[in-house]
Amino acid sequence: MRITRTLSIAGLLLLPGAAPPLAVPQVLAARVADYVDEGDGGRVHAEIGAELRRAAGGQRLWLRLSATGSRVDPVPGFEGVRGANRITARELGQLLDAGELRLRTRRRGTAAAVDGDFRVTRRGRVPIRATAADGGVDLHAETTQEFVLEVVADSGALGDGEFVAEVLARGVPRLRVCFTLGAQPALTTIEALDGEDVRS
Repeated sequence: MRITRTLSIAGLLLLPGAAPPLAVPQVLAARVADYVDEGDGGRVHAEIGAELRRAAGGQRLWLRLSATGSRVDPVPGFEGVRGANRITARELGQLLDAGELRLRTRRRGTAAAVDGDFRVTRRGRVPIRATAADGGVDLHAETTQEFVLEVVADSGALGDGEFVAEVLARGVPRLRVCFTLGAQPALTTIEALDGEDVRS
């Protein structure tokens, strides 16, 4: 598996001596990328959003996993509608319910790591294609069941330096984010990792 396309990159550096409002996190760098499963024909299963933020407790990584996004491929078959993946949404919910989705962050070159838990930020129905009463195709149908559409995790406050964060699903590293905090915060890489398929 690999991340094949960066959708957008935005960076904002603090001016020396600037004092941001502590109540509102300040985004220092941001990046959005596709999570691609090469074993499934290179399909985009999720959208990954990563931000380096400065808040009251210090600088940190904020990571978003979403089963929706303009480039997310649907479940194969008639019902699938581009922009959402029902299997990814279902699996996110299952992993959270089982307590098996973690964000683990460590300073590069060290073994000690801190864990951050994911939490749900968005639930909802998944758009599907359905047969209308008149026999036509209803392109605005939705699943009757609600799913976990988006989750986020916060690394917690980190000092200056180079860091590696990994998303673990059922104990298996599935995604790695490398970044730098300090005078010039930067998100350097976002890459999918080989391992058991996150989906059941």
